[in-house]
Amino acid sequence: MKNQPTEFSIRGIPSYIRREWKALLYRRSNVCALCDEYLDPQYTNQHPMQITLDHILPVKEGGRAILSNLQLAHFRCNTLRGSLSVKDARDMLTRRLGKG
Repeated sequence: MKNQPTEFSIRGIPSYIRREWKALLYRRSNVCALCDEYLDPQYTNQHPMQITLDHILPVKEGGRAILSNLQLAHFRCNTLRGSLSVKDARDMLTRRLGKG
């Protein structure tokens, strides 16, 4: 059974950005785009499982902060990804997390 997107507040962030976060949560059904594990909004303050915005095409390669170039990922996964491609990052995380 798919996880239902969780409602959570993002204080101090404009409503149009909150709508984009919610759209990303619905698009991925509360699952990290890199490791396919559950995204739990209770984690904060750079906890390894905190939800972060990940640029599909990294900013240093010309990627922009627009909804079509953003995905949600755990802080841990986003940090480990660095500037790897999404496919290479998923492969690396699968090996590291013992899923393969």
